[in-house]
Amino acid sequence: MKTFTKLFFILALFASLTGKASHLMSGEISYEHLGNGNYKIILTLFRDCDGIAMNQPQLNISSACSTFAITPSLLSTGLSSIYCNAIVSSCNGGSFPGYEYFVYADTVNLPPCSDWKIRYNECCRNAAPINVYSPSSSEFRIESTLDNASAENNSPVFSYQPLMLVPFNSPVCINNTTYDYDGDSIVYSLVAPAFGLNIPATYPSAYSATDPFGIGTAMSFNSQSGNICKPASSGLLGSYLIAIKVEEFRNGVLIGSIIRDIQIVQLATGSGSPLSIDGVVTDAQNNPVAGIAVELYEYSIAQGVMPLSATATTNAAGEYYFGSMPRRQYVARATPIDTTYLPTYHQSTYFWNTSQLIFSFCDTLLTADINLATTANPLGTGIVAGYMNGLNIRTVDVVGPVHIFLIDKNTGNLTAQTTIDANGYYQFNNVPDGQYRITADITGLNMLSTHYPIVSGGGLNGNFDFIATPNGIYALPLLTTNSNLLEQSNGIVIYPNPGNDFIIISTNFKSKTKVIIYDIVGAMVQNQTFNDNATTLDVNSLAKGSYFILIQNNGASNTYKWIKE
Repeated sequence: MKTFTKLFFILALFASLTGKASHLMSGEISYEHLGNGNYKIILTLFRDCDGIAMNQPQLNISSACSTFAITPSLLSTGLSSIYCNAIVSSCNGGSFPGYEYFVYADTVNLPPCSDWKIRYNECCRNAAPINVYSPSSSEFRIESTLDNASAENNSPVFSYQPLMLVPFNSPVCINNTTYDYDGDSIVYSLVAPAFGLNIPATYPSAYSATDPFGIGTAMSFNSQSGNICKPASSGLLGSYLIAIKVEEFRNGVLIGSIIRDIQIVQLATGSGSPLSIDGVVTDAQNNPVAGIAVELYEYSIAQGVMPLSATATTNAAGEYYFGSMPRRQYVARATPIDTTYLPTYHQSTYFWNTSQLIFSFCDTLLTADINLATTANPLGTGIVAGYMNGLNIRTVDVVGPVHIFLIDKNTGNLTAQTTIDANGYYQFNNVPDGQYRITADITGLNMLSTHYPIVSGGGLNGNFDFIATPNGIYALPLLTTNSNLLEQSNGIVIYPNPGNDFIIISTNFKSKTKVIIYDIVGAMVQNQTFNDNATTLDVNSLAKGSYFILIQNNGASNTYKWIKE
């Protein structure tokens, strides 16, 4: 009876918030460079199943060099999870909100030009959002930009589908992290959704683009990862429009941007009832595996590393169980004893950010099976190596050994795996010729940029270095003349330069290091001491201009010029 009452309340509430209307709930445009000026343009749209049918989209592409339109082809479609197994969504004839995703693509040639704009628009939005004025008479419009005047570029790509249903009575985090295939610097910001060409949404006094749930609701936004976290009972029940802009910089120059436009529906849930989680851990032959440690992490991106909530061990049938857990978002990981297998997240992935989220609005028991991922055994002659610095991981990481993975860039398959040693060094051996990307797994830390080594003719390919910060994991740029990096022979790295909100300083020192920042007239504006090999300085409050960074260790001093943009 309690379950029926709870489901009836949720359904009745949703019926009061929406009606038959425009269908678009979220959208984004990305692009991939294919070579010789050819680009694959990818449009991803999310449709409310309770709205009107999806129309064939058109993309308008313009610059000072050319203007034209394309009609992309449908690549794939499917249903987004509604995180409530006990309710039938509107996509399947029910009344609970449900969403379909549609992925469209086309290939175009874009000659070098500094001001490419790729736009999609359709009229009109629905009337449900409560944080903006007049949404039902306004366009749904998204835009991406590209500057390929001096070099080709791939746009950032969002790692997760947007979370469009969130619980009112429970804390929740919305992951907007992206990958950048070129390793460019990424900056995220909350902006007003576009209601027309050069027409931003306008807000009632209680809301703004940077406070979309309402001023004073304690929502947090991470400008280094794009992630949004809100506490329980934040804002009001209803729909909200949010837009996240992702800008990428190369050598301090803006070379591209994308926007994710989301309509988020905040629903009441039965958060007073605890959540239980069970599952079975199996090997490559789907046989149950006993004695496996299973860790349950709370998905709380704003805290950097996700907190460990509970641990369990599988029984003879490979089963594990977590009972009476608070109703939160979770990630589960199994750590095998057999080195044939990798630490694996639900359902079967070795990287936490591609795991399936354990979360529900209404269910009291969720099943999260884990099929262990197998290690790879490369048979080439190449070596790929580098260091990872930061967060004390040169000695021990907070959640265990840091695993590093070498992924085939073309197929996405795992080529090799390793862990960092006590000095932060890692090395992949026997790597075949090819192009790869490197992924590091530290539960809760996003890969904010990475390296793409090319192995040709075997041999050592080195200096693919990373730094782990509370915001995420960055790839330190390779030592090239056009890299926005300062590195001296004494092993000091300052990145990015020019920069904006933060500076990463990495050294090979093993003792206390002092960092002092002076402005152009010699006044000290910041002073910090750190004990690890690396630190991240928050310089958001500094005015734009030139500064000098003094680094002192064991009586030796080094001074560098740094520019705040």
